[in-house]
Amino acid sequence: MSTLDKMNSQYSRSITTVTFQKYQLLKKNKNIITFFVEGEDDQFFYPMKARSHIPNQIVPLQCGGKDGVLEIWKLTKKDRLENNIKIGYFIDKDFDTPLSSDLRDYIYETPVYSVENLCFNKQTFINIYTEKFNMTPADNNYHSAITYYDTMSSDFFNSLLDINIWFYYQRKFNTDKNKTVKFPKKIPSGYLIYEENKISKNYNFDDLNVNNPNAIVIDTDNYSTCYNVVSNYKYEDFFRGKLHWSLFAYILPILVEDANDTTKQRFVNEKVKFTFTKNDPRKFFEEISIYSPCPPCLLQYFSKIAA
Repeated sequence: MSTLDKMNSQYSRSITTVTFQKYQLLKKNKNIITFFVEGEDDQFFYPMKARSHIPNQIVPLQCGGKDGVLEIWKLTKKDRLENNIKIGYFIDKDFDTPLSSDLRDYIYETPVYSVENLCFNKQTFINIYTEKFNMTPADNNYHSAITYYDTMSSDFFNSLLDINIWFYYQRKFNTDKNKTVKFPKKIPSGYLIYEENKISKNYNFDDLNVNNPNAIVIDTDNYSTCYNVVSNYKYEDFFRGKLHWSLFAYILPILVEDANDTTKQRFVNEKVKFTFTKNDPRKFFEEISIYSPCPPCLLQYFSKIAA
C-alpha cells in the first residue's frame, strides 16, 4: 500500500489527505516551495512575510491544525532529506510543550502563543500609528496615543486573564480525548465591557463552563498552579492570540474618529480617509498583519529554507 493509500485509509476525506495530494502534484515544480500551515491566518501571514526573503513561488497549504502539520512533516521526510525538496512547516506554540531542538531544525514554532500574537502586539500598533496615521515621535500627540494603547491593552489583557487560565487548565487537566473542549475564536458577547477609556471583565468560570459542556470544573488547588504559570508570562505573548484582534478592532476606529473630529484630535493631527474591517476577524487580520514586525527567528527560518 502506498503512502497515499495509507493516508486515504487513515484520514479519509480529511484536510490532511487533500493537502498531501496537492503537495504530490506541486513538488514536481522545482520553482515552488510549499508551506504547510495550520489554518487560514497562517496561510496569509507566512507567505506575506517570506516573499522578500525567498525568491521561489510560495504555495501555502492548510493542514487543519498542528497535528496535521506534524503528520505531513513525517510523510514528506524522504522528499525533504533525500530528494532535497525545499519545504516549510509552521505551527503555533499554544500552551503545549515546546518542540525539541532537533524538530525545530525543520519546523517553525512561534516564539509566542500563536501567529495572531505575532500580529496583534504593541509594535504593530506603533507601526500602524506611524505609517497609516502619519504620526511620529516628533508630534505632540504621539506619546498620548502610545499611553492610551498601554492603558487599554493593560485593561484588556487583565480582563482576559481568567479566560486564559481556564484555557490552560483545560489543556493541562482535561485529559479525556473523547471530551474535546473547543477554544473560541472570538471573545463571547458580553464578556468584556468596552468604554472609551476603559475595558473591564464581565464573566466568570461558570460562564465559560456553560458554553463548553465537556469542560472540567476548576478546583482551588489547581487554579493556583495555573494562575502562577499563566500570570508569570507577558500577557501579550502568552495569551490566546485569536482573541487579541478585538483590542485592535476597538482602538483603531477610535483613532480614526479622533482624527476626523477636529474638536478632538487627541491622538492624530490630520483627517484620514480610511476605515478598518473591524467586524470581520479574518479580513481584519490581513489588514493589520502587514504592519506587524517579523521576529528574527522567523527570518532565520526563511533563510534556512532558501539556502
